[in-house]
Amino acid sequence: MTTAKKISKWYFRSARGAIAPMEVIPKGLTCLEVNKYIMNKDGNSKVDEMVEKAKFYFINNKYQDAIKEYKKALKIDKENTEVLYNLGVAYESANQLEVARETYTLTLKIDPGHKLAKEHIDNMMEK
Repeated sequence: MTTAKKISKWYFRSARGAIAPMEVIPKGLTCLEVNKYIMNKDGNSKVDEMVEKAKFYFINNKYQDAIKEYKKALKIDKENTEVLYNLGVAYESANQLEVARETYTLTLKIDPGHKLAKEHIDNMMEK
């Protein structure tokens, strides 16, 4: 297997066309691992795009469309607590309270210190 012998520096273009700061690829990765490293960087920009789209739907009261976009983002980044939390808010706004509560609970399992998810669960218990 071929491994990277030097630290590689590269630029990447975000979905909006801006050039992101230089990234450093760790030493000793195989070529396949370097490819996965680069793909993960691009994957995060895809998550960002999906989240922006979901926020647009949410603001326009299209909660089911927002839910679909947040779910797509979670397929790429399964433990992204901000996406999970926002998915919970979308479920709550769509009056799917049990699923919202489960989503907030999952957010807290990943990040026990997530204050907003905790507040939403507490508020739902009061109702």
